[in-house]
Amino acid sequence: MNQKEYAAILDDTELCHEARLVYMVFRRHMDIATGITGYKRVVCYNELSQSLDYMPARGSRDTSKRYSRDQIKRCIQQLVKRGYLIALHKKGMPGQRMVYRLPLATSDSVRLDEERHLSATEGTPQCASQETPVNTMPVADMSATRNAIGAPCPERHISDVSEYNHTVPYQDPSQIFPDAIDWVDYFITQHRFPPHRARTAASMPLFGQWCKDNITVGEMNEVVAIANLKNGTPPDSPIFYRRFVQQYRLERQRAEEQANTQLFAVGQNYTPDQPARPAGSPDSSKQHNRQRVTAAVMDIKDTSW
Repeated sequence: MNQKEYAAILDDTELCHEARLVYMVFRRHMDIATGITGYKRVVCYNELSQSLDYMPARGSRDTSKRYSRDQIKRCIQQLVKRGYLIALHKKGMPGQRMVYRLPLATSDSVRLDEERHLSATEGTPQCASQETPVNTMPVADMSATRNAIGAPCPERHISDVSEYNHTVPYQDPSQIFPDAIDWVDYFITQHRFPPHRARTAASMPLFGQWCKDNITVGEMNEVVAIANLKNGTPPDSPIFYRRFVQQYRLERQRAEEQANTQLFAVGQNYTPDQPARPAGSPDSSKQHNRQRVTAAVMDIKDTSW
């Protein structure tokens, strides 16, 4: 288990101890290549029950404790509701095996995506300092080099960064998410929301609407900064930003329309004798439009949704 899993599972005070054990069973049998439990290794209720059952040592006065199928189902429902497990199987079908994806766990597929983001944004990692030249000798000579000058600088991997500070995948302000689950990961990794707060029955439809509206990462970053400044502290749920996003897009559209109108007016009145950038041109009013959008979003009075 990684630090993100420990922080989510152990620090979630609303999660019962039995649900934590159920998660550990799923995590134990997870396919490292895909981050999914249930395809290659079947997990059944009997196995979960055996992992949860408490049988005191012989001679002990403690009473044994067994868990029913319904109790285990409720534990799984807690994990799904908080976003620690994502069901991939069809419910209600008799004999259907349980298949869950563990979004917080580190898998080869997640690591590959992170490496692609890292290579696209940062390029080849530079481990050598200015004093130490880059080692270009063949692999066969590396063992002698390690003994002579010590172990070389390890390759920087994105998984070594703090689990709640994954800013690399979201450095592109024009990035648009195709799926609602991407917004869940954004708020978890970029703004440190607990998984059970980021992925709820109320937030997922909202995230889906943001995907349809083509809300960009840059727009959301500005909205979060403005809303947190107005609120004084980060909210408990991303749903808090709903009205701010609506107002931000509305004012942004108005500012763009005003800029286009000014550009048209400048083009109609421009002559060769005039300077290239007359006063009041759209180039000189970009900062004013930006301040106007920010002020309009800050003027939102009702934040009790």
